[in-house]
Amino acid sequence: MRGIPPGSYVLIAQQRSSGSDESGYSARQKIEVGSDKNDSITLALGRGIRVSGRVSAIGGNLHPERLFAELTSQEDDFPGGWARIKKDGSFEMLDVPEGSFTLNVNGLEEGWYVKSARIGAEDVLKDGLQIEKGEGAGTLQVLVSNTSARLEGSVKQDDKPLMGARVRLNPDPETAYNRKRMQSTSTDQAGHFSLNGIVPGQYKIVKVDGSRRS
Repeated sequence: MRGIPPGSYVLIAQQRSSGSDESGYSARQKIEVGSDKNDSITLALGRGIRVSGRVSAIGGNLHPERLFAELTSQEDDFPGGWARIKKDGSFEMLDVPEGSFTLNVNGLEEGWYVKSARIGAEDVLKDGLQIEKGEGAGTLQVLVSNTSARLEGSVKQDDKPLMGARVRLNPDPETAYNRKRMQSTSTDQAGHFSLNGIVPGQYKIVKVDGSRRS
């Protein structure tokens, strides 16, 4: 690799098994790049941790076989593992590397969201999924629901409707693991806005210029 600006980096190597996107070997190492040539880096590929789980639903009929679960690293936005969910709701991720991960369930229909995700007493939606080398991850219990909320409101300036104002809904508190719950939209000619599919919880609604409304 040439022309790399000096700074702190994470060097990642990954080798997937032939014909499979779910198993293989990986390695990652934090490095410092300076002005001098660095030719002494050695990455040792290893197998990761097996993560199994089950998706259950409340509030409606769900087709789990249309979904897949994904883990994304919080350090470098690198995929840590993924798996298709079976018809009975079970799934298994192979060779998840060590690190801190955000859980996503992709393929959910409009109005559905991940209500909870736990391994034992650990709240994965709040604290992320922590994978440590040599330790089993346990069974991930994921609960999805179709009871999402809708929010409507208006923005005014000098008691007049403000058209085209950008409005953003942020989780409160916002963490590295709940940022995908953020939504944004713009007001119409009457200063009105609406947001759909909101995961129940506490939020702050923010106008793009930084002013806040309750």
